[in-house]
Amino acid sequence: GAARIWLWPYISAAERQHSAPAVQAELARELAIVSTPLVKRQAKQVEEARKGEGIEGEHDPKLVLRERIFYPLWAGRQRHFQGRFDPPEKKLANAAAGIAENDAAGESAKSLYLDARDAVESLRAQPAKEVPAERLAQFEAMRNYATYWLGLVNYEQGNFPVAVQFFETTIKTGTKDRFYAGALYNLARTCQATGQTQRALELYEKPGISMPTGCRLRAKWLRQQSEGDKKPPAEAKPAPAKVQPR
Repeated sequence: GAARIWLWPYISAAERQHSAPAVQAELARELAIVSTPLVKRQAKQVEEARKGEGIEGEHDPKLVLRERIFYPLWAGRQRHFQGRFDPPEKKLANAAAGIAENDAAGESAKSLYLDARDAVESLRAQPAKEVPAERLAQFEAMRNYATYWLGLVNYEQGNFPVAVQFFETTIKTGTKDRFYAGALYNLARTCQATGQTQRALELYEKPGISMPTGCRLRAKWLRQQSEGDKKPPAEAKPAPAKVQPR
């Protein structure tokens, strides 16, 4: 037949242009969440402590506490893309030895995402009248981002049981969560990777999942594969007799 122009790119561009104000507003909202700052109190060793004197806890007079402002989601996402999921060996060794570090160089995607998740609990511990509702909502959104991204990090590392916990937590927040559809899809992939075929099929066919058409095709393929595995092996046919030359 005659060649036809693929219209989807033009339709998509027109839709983006038509809804530009809404897109810009959503981008601004997301940027505000991802760039939410936190303050961390860190212990800095003074010169006498560096010379070998013992340090006993963060309240030891040999330590000087200072505050550091950081952006856990922003920094965590950068390390996530760089593949820096876990702290380097040196940081782990320092932590085990009780040596305090005063910069973010050794922080990992996981540690920063966990900082973002824990921040909302610290905020809730404060008197309600001292915490504006908008700030609490912002911190709760930050926790939801971190929860989903922790699921992705653990999935990429093959830590499937941990990934399941984070994806399920995201799903429990409800369909209004911006990561609900993605969490359904990634939970299905995790279940498939761990041999939980029936649950993976249920998730792939669940309303609200990301990329529903592709998920239905994946469910169809997975069901066919599963049914094929259950079939008894076909009986081997006897090899034809060889004709002996005369």
